[in-house]
Amino acid sequence: MSNNEDNNWEEISNDISEISKKVNNNINKNESFDDLKDSFREVVENTSNILKGLMDALENTIKDEDIKKEGKKVVQKINSELNNNLNDAGDKIKDLINDLSPAKDIINEEE
Repeated sequence: MSNNEDNNWEEISNDISEISKKVNNNINKNESFDDLKDSFREVVENTSNILKGLMDALENTIKDEDIKKEGKKVVQKINSELNNNLNDAGDKIKDLINDLSPAKDIINEEE
């Protein structure tokens, strides 16, 4: 083989190595995002359980109907605000995941 052919094969080998590294990096990013999504889902479930427990406690321990009604309103307001914030955070996470998707990285490299 000539030096030129050897250089071409070396370049191809280097290119393949670089692509392999990028694929591994993207896989690691996706695993991190999956962990983030799982953690986020767990926080939402735990928060929901806390609010349900609070509503149950209000229902079962407070005898005065006016106080019970006001307490439920407060918990419902908290629930509504948390839902809005969680939905916003979820949308931001989705946008971040989409922005960093492997397909987008590959398209950008080709340009």
